[in-house]
Amino acid sequence: AGFLDRRRELLRSGLVTVALGGTGATPVALTMDHPAEDVWPRYAPDGSAIVYGHTEDPLFYADRVRLWRMDRKTGRHAAWLADWPLSPVKWEWADARTLVFAAEAEGRTRAYAWDGTGLPRALTRDGSVAGLAPTAGGRVLVASRPELLKDGTADLWNAKLDDAAQRATYAGDPLRAGQRVFWTLRLLDEREDAS
Repeated sequence: AGFLDRRRELLRSGLVTVALGGTGATPVALTMDHPAEDVWPRYAPDGSAIVYGHTEDPLFYADRVRLWRMDRKTGRHAAWLADWPLSPVKWEWADARTLVFAAEAEGRTRAYAWDGTGLPRALTRDGSVAGLAPTAGGRVLVASRPELLKDGTADLWNAKLDDAAQRATYAGDPLRAGQRVFWTLRLLDEREDAS
């Protein structure tokens, strides 16, 4: 939610919860004491935590986003992917343990997966990701129109991810220069289960 930080005279965003099911519920600000922006909150699939993006410099518009995690039982907030030099965007849970997101690297926006330990794993190397939505089945779907992907349809290409290379090489019909395509991917875990 956006709010005015009167002490510093800044308009910023933060996390707010509101109880559902009743009238007159009072919003509860979860990150009022944070110095800058808190964005894109996502509940863990089991509901135990909220993962969100956190910036630290309220006056620098391009401050790097760091992933933070709030334990819902204790209310404790902690940096979760704070030391990674890239700035993740649009994260979503692929399964109970894995976040997928995009981040700019070397002039490209790549897709990444992260299980909460170590460094995120690049899922793409070439080209740029415009959006990322995990789907079931460990597949990359490429379509000429985004609405096709909602139904799991790929009119241009449908292929299994190459786990060894952590990439999928396009093998569909030749694309025209400047042709717009839309894609999504399905992730598999180490047991070959869909994430």
